[in-house]
Amino acid sequence: VKPGSRENRKEMTGTFPFMSINNLMMSDVERTSLDDWESMVCLICLYATLGTISGKRCTYKDLRGLPITFWRDDSLEVVLNFKQSHLSAYATFMNKIVRFFKADDDNHKLLRGLAVSLYKLLFQNPTLDSDYHGISLKTAEPKLSELLFLEILETSKHHEPSAQASEDSSTINPFVKRAKEWKKISQDLLGLTNVCWKLAIEYQEAEIKGKSSAVMDNNSK
Repeated sequence: VKPGSRENRKEMTGTFPFMSINNLMMSDVERTSLDDWESMVCLICLYATLGTISGKRCTYKDLRGLPITFWRDDSLEVVLNFKQSHLSAYATFMNKIVRFFKADDDNHKLLRGLAVSLYKLLFQNPTLDSDYHGISLKTAEPKLSELLFLEILETSKHHEPSAQASEDSSTINPFVKRAKEWKKISQDLLGLTNVCWKLAIEYQEAEIKGKSSAVMDNNSK
């Protein structure tokens, strides 16, 4: 999805393991590039759990019993329910998903840091009020408006407050708010991936130099 573009969610696109929660829900919340960032988080998590090193990589059969395998279920409802559970809170994400990343993988630390940082920027972005963090719908507590407060103070009669003065409780949908702030959040996510890309290049260059030095040392013996 191009940044800022919108698509009707009634037509799902993608495969279950990598689809965003809103896409799985077929929600009417406008689609933005944040859906693709969420898909990237899912891709990194699966990739890091399987492993990245040839010869050490697991198969999907090896992952049986791990929570992330439910992301690959044939049932949309199962995939949706487990993704909602696993991505609902930072602690759950760490306990159910990240802690099963393949630890003997040379790229483990980098992938772990990338997945965790992307999760925080996507679902707990510091530029948004905490009410809009996470994935769960919340009910906003009705607040006493200043107008209503003054109205109560200035009258001794018991009467029903005017409709204009009262404020009804409303439902807070984090996905709606993030969709409105997609540009700022996407910029944060892009900045993070650029930093990680540079770190990966530096790590690879250091590894190549280390191997070259080892070969030279062996040849000099």
